[in-house]
Amino acid sequence: MMVIGDLLRVNARRIPDREALVCGDERINWGDLDRSVNKLANALLSAGIKSGDRVAFIMSNSIDIVRVYYAVAKIGAISVPILPRSVAREITHIVNDVKAVCLIASADQSAAVRDALPALGDVRLVIGAGGDHGLEQDLAGLTADASDQDPLVEVEPTSLYAIQYTSGTTGHPKGCMLRHDRKVLSRMSMLTLVNYTERDRGLIFMPLTASLGADMLHTHVLAGATTILLPRFDAVEMLQLVEAERISVLYAMESTYDRLMEAETFDTTDWSGLRYMFGTGAGHNIGLCAERFATVPSFKAKLWNSYGCTEGGGWLTFVGYEEVRAAIHGSGSPVALNTIGRECPMAQVDCLDEDGGTMPTGEAGEMVLSSPWLFAGYWGLPDKTAEALRGNRYFTGDIARKDADGYIRLEGRLKDMIKTGGINVYPAEIEMVMKAHASIREVAVVGVPDPEWGERVVACVIPERGYNSEAVQTYCKSELAGFKNPKSIVFFDDFPRDVVGKILKKKLREMVMADGAKT
Repeated sequence: MMVIGDLLRVNARRIPDREALVCGDERINWGDLDRSVNKLANALLSAGIKSGDRVAFIMSNSIDIVRVYYAVAKIGAISVPILPRSVAREITHIVNDVKAVCLIASADQSAAVRDALPALGDVRLVIGAGGDHGLEQDLAGLTADASDQDPLVEVEPTSLYAIQYTSGTTGHPKGCMLRHDRKVLSRMSMLTLVNYTERDRGLIFMPLTASLGADMLHTHVLAGATTILLPRFDAVEMLQLVEAERISVLYAMESTYDRLMEAETFDTTDWSGLRYMFGTGAGHNIGLCAERFATVPSFKAKLWNSYGCTEGGGWLTFVGYEEVRAAIHGSGSPVALNTIGRECPMAQVDCLDEDGGTMPTGEAGEMVLSSPWLFAGYWGLPDKTAEALRGNRYFTGDIARKDADGYIRLEGRLKDMIKTGGINVYPAEIEMVMKAHASIREVAVVGVPDPEWGERVVACVIPERGYNSEAVQTYCKSELAGFKNPKSIVFFDDFPRDVVGKILKKKLREMVMADGAKT
């Protein structure tokens, strides 16, 4: 079975001169990329990093982060990606939780890393990449004299390739353990559905440190397709790249579609190179997007919708192009347009009751996932792993229903997860942080619908006397990544509660929505 490092090796041997990556003014082919990855891999080995060691990194999208992913994979170490804009507290928790021995940061993320350094227990090598990072080692300097020959470290396919952190209901993120063999298999499964080739050019704007971004990268590498990277989402720049780079594969979250379609240059962009456009999101209506794109003469791409999650290891359900087209033209099921679709090949989705029995068709129950590429458990949390993984089944904590045709609709969450801008956020972590502020007596965090972000984070606060709004906002910005920061703070004298004093979050959310969630 192939491992992650093999994906790059194959392209370097088979199509060495074809373009592999584009980021800004920087371009690199597969042969040169592989040699530069080998230099970093050998430099890490020389620095004492070995198989099984955890290498954490917080980096914006760049060619350097791709080098890091594949260099770490080639030596059998384990990647621990951290989302950009994470603050020192968040970095410290993740790095110390996995006992990472190496931490790498791009220059634009280095300030938070410098703040975290005094509290990092096991890190013995700190590397900065690009620009004025102010860190102990420089990536370019570290690799300058290293060999560009493949290190040829034997990597066991069943070993971990990454620990991907996803927010947890306990107030701290949980590390999802991802195996080489399962990740390669999940990418292969996607290519059985969509025919990527080495002539395709895929644009990725979501962070490569997020599971979706990494999955799309590995899919491109497996297919030998070129990846064009954007450091962050910008609708105008994205549309310029669609035309200038002749993008053939594009991914968009719910909020991204809306912002693209609202851009002034949307209608005048030349979309003729685009073959596939993928949406992702439980509430995403692919039909509405299809109607809007149909007004652009040059747009002929095949629209898809899909669902996956970090624990699920990749795609689990999808609505294919033929289903979308049939539903729009009246010859297919209209239900397909506003669901997460049907099961992918080799995946199974069940809706179960509290006793583990299958719910009748069309009735809601807990969504339970099965596939050969599920995550291997939560790092250092055997009890949480046993609760979520039972046999080869992942109990998501989400509520879903499946109709007679197999279309699946997500109805809500048993857990209180908020999905904002395509990133999962759990209220418990935000509540834990905000409760520590002297101005706040009690806090409950809910998500409310938002036309741009899917959901937005709202903090419901019972303030202490002398509440200082500016101080609370400054505190939240210093302790929480931007996507976790409450977009609104709503004040209450007390919260709705049950007979034992537990906050009724469903009622609270309804009250917030009725009042418009004003700060």
